Amino acid sequence: MNNLQYWQKRQEKLLHSIYNKQETNTVKFLGEYKTSLEELYIVVDTLFRKFSTNGELSMTEIYKYDRYNKMINNIKDIVKSLGGKEKSFTKNALIDNYVNACIGSGKLLNKNGIEIDFSIIPQKQIERSINYPWSGADYSSRIWDNKKKLIKNLSETVTQGIVQGKSNTDIARDLKDRMNKGAYECRRLVRSETMHIVNSATYDTYKKAGLEKVELIVANDERLCDDCSSMEGIYNIEDAPMLPIHANCRCTLVPYIE
Repeated sequence: MNNLQYWQKRQEKLLHSIYNKQETNTVKFLGEYKTSLEELYIVVDTLFRKFSTNGELSMTEIYKYDRYNKMINNIKDIVKSLGGKEKSFTKNALIDNYVNACIGSGKLLNKNGIEIDFSIIPQKQIERSINYPWSGADYSSRIWDNKKKLIKNLSETVTQGIVQGKSNTDIARDLKDRMNKGAYECRRLVRSETMHIVNSATYDTYKKAGLEKVELIVANDERLCDDCSSMEGIYNIEDAPMLPIHANCRCTLVPYIE
């Protein structure tokens, strides 16, 4: 095994360890989307029980006594509560992943004769990394952008369902589809942010260790894209690309030692 292969294998092992643990935790968190969906069911079910005629709601009835606005506000409150939980979950996950990546990268460097003290990781350094808008926005802004879209989609789903004369059951099914898409966006966001924070921690550790050059390596298989392939190579550490290059990117940075 040559030097590049050595670093690639061990960096991949570290990344996969953090990534897989995060996937498990994210799946558990997605239970919050199911809880929020149940709360939405109650909102819609209450309207049907109180104001439907022969199993159908009319917009005329819903608009009486500000019922429509109250329904929309209930949807907003449910999704905003979910967004707050998602922000807290994501922030704690990114902090843990940053620290674990720094420790893992530091141990690997020390094992190979490159001395670095990773026992203390400044809080400001962690905060700077997790709040950096690497994709044009930070993780918090992306979460709330997704929640705004989810509120819009859920509100439209209920409104259009009532206008089209759909039953409570049909609207509930449509709401589930919308929430499932929201859960997918949550999982995708956490994946991308995890890849970024692990690579950011690795980069910070290399820089602290005094490395002057790094090599960007790609997953050289049938899934390799042109964007990643064009970035492969050796860089001065100050000029290294920020990773990930795109969603579900598998590129990593490893030390370049001549």
